[in-house]
Amino acid sequence: MATKFSSTSLIITAKRSYSAQAAAKAAAPALAGAGLQISKLASGAVVASVENDSPIARVAVFLRGGSRYDTTPGVSHMLRLCASAGLSSTQRTGFNMQRTLQQIGATLNVVSDREVAMYALASNRDSVAETLSLLASLTSNNSYRYYELPNPYLSARLRATLELSAEDRVVDLLGKAAFRAQPLGNSIYVPPYNVDKISSDQLNAFVSATHGAAGLVVVGTGVDHGVLVSGAEAVGLSGGSVPASTPTKYLGGDLRHETGGSVANVAIAGEGAKLGGSDSIVAEVAAQVLGGGPCVKYGANSSSVLVRALQGDTSAKIVGYSVSFSDAGLLGFSVKASAAQAPKVIV
Repeated sequence: MATKFSSTSLIITAKRSYSAQAAAKAAAPALAGAGLQISKLASGAVVASVENDSPIARVAVFLRGGSRYDTTPGVSHMLRLCASAGLSSTQRTGFNMQRTLQQIGATLNVVSDREVAMYALASNRDSVAETLSLLASLTSNNSYRYYELPNPYLSARLRATLELSAEDRVVDLLGKAAFRAQPLGNSIYVPPYNVDKISSDQLNAFVSATHGAAGLVVVGTGVDHGVLVSGAEAVGLSGGSVPASTPTKYLGGDLRHETGGSVANVAIAGEGAKLGGSDSIVAEVAAQVLGGGPCVKYGANSSSVLVRALQGDTSAKIVGYSVSFSDAGLLGFSVKASAAQAPKVIV
């Protein structure tokens, strides 16, 4: 059975379609996004937002909760796992927290490095009030239950996160060697011997020592600034502590982790620029010059001065490395090459 269409009807249909699309474009409101707005709360917290009229609201809380401030080895690593694992808080049960995240379609991400921890939530902008309430529950939770920690499920997840790639492990060891015997040299990962030993009391003590409202920065996009300021009032521990950092001195040294195999990963770095210093941007540019990666996918990293210095056919991967902390920094590069070739590449 065949169906016949007249050319006239097809042309009319096409014209109606194009005119409908044009009308929809004309009716679409122009983005009236506001610029950066910054407020400081009575608690001392700083709130910054950019209204970009996005249908997705993204809110993040930054605080001094990295491994530098660990009160127990690996407790910051444990916290970023527990905060997203559905454990109970003062205001909510773990079930209520997970159910709310699912109902509003929110995505929770908790990460930390050597200095800073971040709690981030992304959700529909219509649910931003619930999003801020969840962030308040997470960042003010210094009442983890003794019957929830430790437990086999979390211990198994912790062990899984310790299965690091060779690149991640060498970068972690680099910081430990550069700032050895100092808080900034603490690993961002829990030591294996402490996986089953971090208690709820130790976790609560760390939260109380680092999550004070006075040290928080709340950042949002796709959210009205007034709404963000109102919700940020409940974020963090009111009257809680803000950790002070002892000055860090670059010491240098070397650490090795034997893994066997035919591939070697080596990171070499010296003293870099501290965050916000006059040389911090220069250090980032220098890292790109040392080895910023190929400009074309699967291409050769011909822009790297180190790759050009090898003056020969080599399969070594060289990547520049620069990281800045509040009072210290590192600048160098990492090498991935065959174990037989690595000594030649490094020298």
